[in-house]
Amino acid sequence: DALGTLHDVDLTVQIAQSHVCAHEDCNLPGASLPCRKRDCDRRFHLPCARAAGGFLDDNTRVMLCRMHSTSSSGGSAGGGPG
Repeated sequence: DALGTLHDVDLTVQIAQSHVCAHEDCNLPGASLPCRKRDCDRRFHLPCARAAGGFLDDNTRVMLCRMHSTSSSGGSAGGGPG
């Protein structure tokens, strides 16, 4: 929300534990950040998404994996400003 309050944290943690990080150097459970491209099932930990070259818009909190960031975002890899 506008105040930055986290919602459904327990549920998010529970769901994340069933997802393995798609970053080739990680592959550990707990990946909660999905690529927002339709039909992409890749999920990452936040630092792994950045390290793997994904596009993360810090304002909208939308993430695209490297495979989809170059084809559909028009943005830069590795995150937005600051």
